[in-house]
Amino acid sequence: MSECLGLPDSLRTNASFNAFIVDHKMRAGSDLEAERVAAELRRFGIEPHIIKLDWKAYGDPSLLTNIESVARKLRYQALGRACNQRGINSLLVAHHRDDQAETVLSRLLSRYAGTGLRGMKFEAAIPECAGIYGVDQSGEVADPSSDDARWNSGSHILMESGGVNIFRPLLSYDKEHLVALCRQKGVRWFEDNTNADHTLTLRNTVRFLIKGGDLPTALHKPRLLELAGQATRDASALKKRAGVAFNAIPLSLKLSTGEVSFALPDGLERRLHGDVALCTALLRRLLTLVAPKTIVRMQDIDRAVDLVFGNAIFTCQSGIEKALKEVQVAGVSVCRTLSEDGSKFVLRRCMPTKRERSTGLVTLSPQTTESQGSCNIRWSEWQLWDGRYWVRVCPPSSYSKSETTIIVRFLCTEDMNTLRLSMRKDDAKNLESLLDSAKGQTRFTLPAIVARRSDRDQVNEEYAEEVVALPSLGWSAVGWRRTCGVPSDDCWSWDIRYKHVDLNLEERVHEILS
Repeated sequence: MSECLGLPDSLRTNASFNAFIVDHKMRAGSDLEAERVAAELRRFGIEPHIIKLDWKAYGDPSLLTNIESVARKLRYQALGRACNQRGINSLLVAHHRDDQAETVLSRLLSRYAGTGLRGMKFEAAIPECAGIYGVDQSGEVADPSSDDARWNSGSHILMESGGVNIFRPLLSYDKEHLVALCRQKGVRWFEDNTNADHTLTLRNTVRFLIKGGDLPTALHKPRLLELAGQATRDASALKKRAGVAFNAIPLSLKLSTGEVSFALPDGLERRLHGDVALCTALLRRLLTLVAPKTIVRMQDIDRAVDLVFGNAIFTCQSGIEKALKEVQVAGVSVCRTLSEDGSKFVLRRCMPTKRERSTGLVTLSPQTTESQGSCNIRWSEWQLWDGRYWVRVCPPSSYSKSETTIIVRFLCTEDMNTLRLSMRKDDAKNLESLLDSAKGQTRFTLPAIVARRSDRDQVNEEYAEEVVALPSLGWSAVGWRRTCGVPSDDCWSWDIRYKHVDLNLEERVHEILS
């Protein structure tokens, strides 16, 4: 079958397949149809799994005005979790040429331009699954350091890799061709009858317009696919050029503080001159190394491009490095300094806003299971904090559920004052030494693991908080310890990893600091 569908060599395999059937539970009879599809798959020796979407968090689906986006989110998250549970890292979906044309027209209607019109990619990380460990580019270790002894000592932060990738092997086939092929091979074709209701969703409306043939010639299916093809080729070429430029930059990525510093080589500056598209793509690539946001949009980084690649003339006192200018984009502060050696740049997390501090906390809940009168304690699930660090904790064997909650939040000034007052002189000196790596306000962009205890004696319930670890710096309070595998029996354990970033390590080794 892979030969007749023209699958790439990477997908031509003798591996067994699992089939996932998503029952959206949005119409009567969808459960019966899912069972019929499952029966058809069993005829071919493929094990089917029916996934029923849970709409409880959104209420009645029929009352939602954004039902398409919510259904997409629920569908991909359910599929991602199902893949992770079964150790599957490649998810094949059946989008075809007709779907691609509909996507391009939908994006035109939404005023996309340039590479945004390339439509769906053949291969990509699974969408809508940000923060789901094992699905969202995580679940495997990608240690950028070749110094294993450093990692074994527990002083190095590992990077995440892995996750679920989505493939669309049928994008070059028309729906009509696929239906005919199924009939020829004796395979039943199932069609969702709500697809014919052009008033139900925007996608249905677009499908109706394309099929009707009343659109201008420029918006007919062949022209839409031609537009997607050209946009895809342009995006691929730009990505390749940006990759070459990225590999030419000797950058230093500091995982403990989440900041990257670099200078542009003279030869690269000359190659970039006047090429706005390349400069934008390159800076976007650099921003993703430290940005707390999942998506860095091209249109948001114009001012930062001017700062890094502009031709403005700066002056400073001889021999003194001086901050000249700073812009903020996608949660990242882009700072330019000038010295006798030329311009240097540092990209780091912006100081969080008051709202980000109040909402940017994650609860770490140890997992417990009861068996034969005993309680088994396990690590909490990995949680993604601030889009940058994956963190988890595990209590000691003597742990029993209490009113203590473990959270991760931003370190704040009050924490520092409390820690200094509560520590012995030598311990405080050790902590200050670690904090020297996070100069100025950078330390207040770092994660703090906090034990929060509620005080129910108060009329207005308040929380007593104690900072028990600064995981990215490797510091632990008494009773806490970093553990990278089997947790400790006699104290709390914590572990931390950095988010997945594309460093092209196969092509160039950059400096990675813990």
